[in-house]
Amino acid sequence: MMIRKDDQGWDRRPSLLRTAGAWSVLVLLGCSSRPAPPSETVRTFDAGPIVDNTQATIVHTFPVHNHTNRRVTVTGLTKACSCRSVSIDRDHIEPGATAELKMVVDANTLFTDASVACHVDTDEPLLPDLTYVVFYRTYPAVRFEDAGIQLGEYRPTDHAAPAPREEVTIEVYETVGDGPADRLDTIDAPAPLTVEFRPDPVVDLIEDGKVRRSRYQAAVGLTRGPDPESGTKVGWIKATTSRGKFTMTPVSWTVTSAMSVVPSRLSFSSAGDEGKPRKVVKVDSKDDRPFRLLGLGTSDGEVECAGLPSPTASTSQQVEITLLERPVRKFMSGRVVLLTDDPEVPEIELPWSAIFPRSSGPTNEGPPSGPAKQDGP
Repeated sequence: MMIRKDDQGWDRRPSLLRTAGAWSVLVLLGCSSRPAPPSETVRTFDAGPIVDNTQATIVHTFPVHNHTNRRVTVTGLTKACSCRSVSIDRDHIEPGATAELKMVVDANTLFTDASVACHVDTDEPLLPDLTYVVFYRTYPAVRFEDAGIQLGEYRPTDHAAPAPREEVTIEVYETVGDGPADRLDTIDAPAPLTVEFRPDPVVDLIEDGKVRRSRYQAAVGLTRGPDPESGTKVGWIKATTSRGKFTMTPVSWTVTSAMSVVPSRLSFSSAGDEGKPRKVVKVDSKDDRPFRLLGLGTSDGEVECAGLPSPTASTSQQVEITLLERPVRKFMSGRVVLLTDDPEVPEIELPWSAIFPRSSGPTNEGPPSGPAKQDGP
């Protein structure tokens, strides 16, 4: 028999003796929860726990018995893509005889509870539908209980507020009796992340005592200090066991500033004969603390700022930044640094860019070729 894939993604094995009657065996693959308990027409096999891919491939043979008084012909086999292969040792099953249905399943390596299967067609309309199901559970050697850690908002210069800190759980799984007990050895975190974990786990046995689970508690936080820019930051932490097994998970947090700046980036366009490009920038204190803008921290001569220094302290300041246009350049970029008297935010940096049309300024192109077009006769 040949196996082919139908329009629904199933592999189908055809036969010349296919009829309207069917004897079916259906296996649902990739389920996150188990089907209903076995009935008279359901046959199951529990492959048990799979820890750290120690048994990544499951091979099981189901007996298929012909209880009728006539010869039964197998007309087709159907399987889902995640079942590596399915085969039956004969195309014809005599009355009272038993065939062998062999299933080869590649177990999912994720932390999951799954079931797998196959569909068999025959030419016997009296046989009921039968379902053969292979169950399995997979456990990684080490995992973070929650995929991804979020530390929330963080203002590095706000010393009155505590630095972000989040409690996490790390689980270590191992097969009982498989050598010395494994344990969580280290948790690595790049700056500014910090991790502290308690070396004494809560240990329990699962899967009828076949699997040992050790649960460690840890605290993930941030070191206090300046941050170059506001925005969302992402880092990674890595947990490693004494056997060298490891896992990683992302950690995210948002850095905020005591100042709100609108716009946060400046984009200029050439104003041609109408004047130099200008942008108005508004700076507000999030803490309602009065402050002053003292001046510009840049001296490249490409921008100038009106309204500095601020005449009085206020919770909101506004300045106008003008780009000193250089027509010989088609694209310009740089940064504006505003100096303040606020100790938490002594500098406010604004990146800027400008694009000029081709007609802006003189060019090195010569006169157009050919005679000039004239109006009139």
